[in-house]
Amino acid sequence: MSYKLKTALIAAAAISAAYVSNASAALTYDLRFLPGSAGASADLKTVNGAASGSQYVLQLWGQITDPTHAFDTDLWSLGAVSVQSNQVSNGGAFTGGGITAAFASPTTPNGGAGAASTTLTPDGIGDWGNNSTTATTGWFVWQNINVGPTGKPGYAGGTPATGSVNGQTRTISETAGADTWEILLGEFYLTVGTAGNGTTTFSVSQLNAVKSGLGSAAGQSYVQAGTAIDSKTTPNSFLTGTPVTFISGGGVVTPEPASLSMLAMGSLALLVRRRK
Repeated sequence: MSYKLKTALIAAAAISAAYVSNASAALTYDLRFLPGSAGASADLKTVNGAASGSQYVLQLWGQITDPTHAFDTDLWSLGAVSVQSNQVSNGGAFTGGGITAAFASPTTPNGGAGAASTTLTPDGIGDWGNNSTTATTGWFVWQNINVGPTGKPGYAGGTPATGSVNGQTRTISETAGADTWEILLGEFYLTVGTAGNGTTTFSVSQLNAVKSGLGSAAGQSYVQAGTAIDSKTTPNSFLTGTPVTFISGGGVVTPEPASLSMLAMGSLALLVRRRK
């Protein structure tokens, strides 16, 4: 086996392994556009051609993967996150504007505290939350401790539900696949600044450090199939998923892990064919 082929095999395996790890993780934050958003893709992860001054809602979902399907024993307890922008190409899909408000979902009646519109990245676009590795304030907090519909320490999954977020009726609890349940944690209201000719993304970051004052010793906490898990003892059980993307003019889409994996395997197949 040639050195190039061996290198390609290792790279493809690494990308595939990372994607499998993501897919099988226990809790993932999934940020996506509100259904029905203008110009949004079918998976609600990309908006193409957003006009200057247009407004969008970003929904933050928490997904718990439970192969046992005992979703009524899966509980969303608390978390502290931020949402921040990044200009990916050609100066971004827009400049200025950004997130102006955020609202907690009724699944997290003790949440939404502490955060405000700010600039977490040097692009002049409004973000929400904090990006410090030590600060315990300024984050968007979702929290449901001993307030769940079953009286358990967190919001229980397994039952589809709707509720009101900022006066709007939303789906707040639903299935997200055979092994996954998701609940709506909150919404972020965003205004597009001056439209450009590139790509802008918004992604979730989270506080994994010890966090006091939230009813837990960790920044993130949930219960899977009756077992409590937190970010202090098992930090790798909390993932932030893929960003949402605005594209304008000549912007490009940032590939998701699944797409990267397929590209890697396709490249490997071509190398193998050449080798033969």
